[in-house]
Amino acid sequence: SFGDTDIEGQSPDTLGSLTPPWVTPVILLLLAAGVAAAIWRGQRFGPLVAETLPVTVRASETMHGRARLTAKAGDAPHAGQALRDGAQRRL
Repeated sequence: SFGDTDIEGQSPDTLGSLTPPWVTPVILLLLAAGVAAAIWRGQRFGPLVAETLPVTVRASETMHGRARLTAKAGDAPHAGQALRDGAQRRL
């Protein structure tokens, strides 16, 4: 039993007692530097500005992209309505 052992008065070792004394300040310093870096990189210098891109996107790329989004959403009625609207405009 526990009473038969010779470790009656000893408390179990903690992580703080097993590490050198300089480890805790270094961890706190690294955490503070991480928070400062996150604040520094996360700041904005003003509102977002919409600007035109220096590229043109082909109509076929746009069509295929919208078709993939519609297929992924499983929205057949919306796709059918878009096809009917396009056909009416062309006619």
